[in-house]
Amino acid sequence: MRYLNNSEKKRIVRYRKHLFYLGLLLLALLEIFIPRDPYFWFDGLPVFYSVFGLLGCILTIIICKTLGRYWLMKSEDYYEE
Repeated sequence: MRYLNNSEKKRIVRYRKHLFYLGLLLLALLEIFIPRDPYFWFDGLPVFYSVFGLLGCILTIIICKTLGRYWLMKSEDYYEE
């Protein structure tokens, strides 16, 4: 097994990240060209489900961070008397 130095690791990570983004772009473009039979009016919009999923993830992250900050975190002297 060959060990990689930091520059090789960064190059591999950058390559995988670019490959991942290319896959996302390809899926979004395929969604435009695949014919669908929309049930609701917004189902027919191009890349609706991609944008909906992205906004849902962002909203989930914001809600979880807010809950963690104001509900779960306690002050430093919470357990002291």
